[in-house]
Amino acid sequence: MLNLVAEVNGEDIKIENLQLLNIENPKGINNFKFTPEKAKKIFLASGGLKTGEKISAQEVKIQIPESMTFSTGLFDGAEVSLKGDIAVNGDLSNPKIKGTVLLNKLNLFKHNIIVQNSDLNFLDNLIKVNVPNLALGESRFNIAAEVLPKFGEKLFIKSANVSSSKLNLTELTEMFSDIKTSDIFPGVEVPLDVESAQATINTFSFQDINLKDVTADFALKDNVINLSNIHADGFDGVIRGNLDFNFLMQILNLDITGNGLNTNKLIYSLTDVPVDLTGRTELEAKVQIKGKTKEQQLKSVRGKVKFITNDGQLGVLGQFERYLQAQNLLSLGVDKIKREDLYRALKTHNTSYFRRAEGLISFDNGYAVLDSFKTQGKIMSLLILGKFNMLNEYADLTLLGKISDEIFKDEIVEVPYENNDIPDILSPNVKNPRGFKVDITGPVDNIHSINSFEWLDSTIPVNENIEEAGEIPASNTQNYDKYPSFLNDI
Repeated sequence: MLNLVAEVNGEDIKIENLQLLNIENPKGINNFKFTPEKAKKIFLASGGLKTGEKISAQEVKIQIPESMTFSTGLFDGAEVSLKGDIAVNGDLSNPKIKGTVLLNKLNLFKHNIIVQNSDLNFLDNLIKVNVPNLALGESRFNIAAEVLPKFGEKLFIKSANVSSSKLNLTELTEMFSDIKTSDIFPGVEVPLDVESAQATINTFSFQDINLKDVTADFALKDNVINLSNIHADGFDGVIRGNLDFNFLMQILNLDITGNGLNTNKLIYSLTDVPVDLTGRTELEAKVQIKGKTKEQQLKSVRGKVKFITNDGQLGVLGQFERYLQAQNLLSLGVDKIKREDLYRALKTHNTSYFRRAEGLISFDNGYAVLDSFKTQGKIMSLLILGKFNMLNEYADLTLLGKISDEIFKDEIVEVPYENNDIPDILSPNVKNPRGFKVDITGPVDNIHSINSFEWLDSTIPVNENIEEAGEIPASNTQNYDKYPSFLNDI
């Protein structure tokens, strides 16, 4: 039952009594002022309104004495349960509100969003918001915020503390993928600005990236969120740094460092490329990524990553025995029995192991470009140059290296190639390592991608300028006169 007592005088409306009542037995009602004893007061309001070009409130008091549950057409039928006691003054487009509203429950069924046991405390120039239980799909949040009392198209948060037991960003992206706020840009406009805030997240996941114990400071303005002082445990190591993400343009900028990271997990999580590269990695990364899908992100990524990896394996890329199955050697008809003897000798040594690897990788147009990738092991050292297509896993690489004389022991097998043979047994203290060059075109794990193998003249003087290593002639190894000095440090 609705009971209204009001007086209208021109543009002024004086509300003496506005009541929404729940009457179980409405018998005997003969006028609007009559209130049965059993009537339950659901909504009460009184005060003044001034109409005209703008509507303003004059000491309008609103009470919801007991929790009221109702459905609304907003958000495709949301269910709301709340109670409160507030006073409203001023222009209703941006009113001054004092009092408290308790939001017992808000259920947005379509978007799988539930808010429980929250309260809004309206002060003179501030709204204190406490949301201890916000569920967005399987993600959970506890939010305490101070909001400026400005009501319009955008909400302004002065400060906030956000904690989350679980944040599944993949699910959240899918939940809101149908929201479209722009016909020009791929993302969404965020009707929210945050001046400063702190976040703590117990577990974070996005696609194949999984982090724990994440902390960061953040701010949000004009659809761009800036996270600074990030600290997180991930990939069996620690990640620190800063990032910003433009929700409207779908652009992510990263400036991070990593310590003690599991190399295999890191590469697979970021690229979906199954590699057998192992070790513990320290890295510095400055990259920009665009797009929503993994394919868009890999194609658009720009930037550089500098890294050092210790005590790892190069996988098939570092297996010297595979080099000797190069297409140019096989075409020369090397005796199969001799090759098998050689493989047995080589497999007693792990040429793939390295004590230290370091490099600089540039990302551009879907390619990882190896500006410099150096490895140093007990048996073999390498300089790897070239590029790798992250979309189809196609490589175009040149490997320049030195192999220890220990590796052959008592096995002597000749492999003819332009009058160059595998050398005789060398000194066991590796005083005379042999230089070689390998060209790979295609998937790294495909043996047919190894195009050529050739020995380099180890008597050529060493050139100390590592930076000039990229000038190595593609053929005619007899004229080779630039040899990186780190290859001597086996």
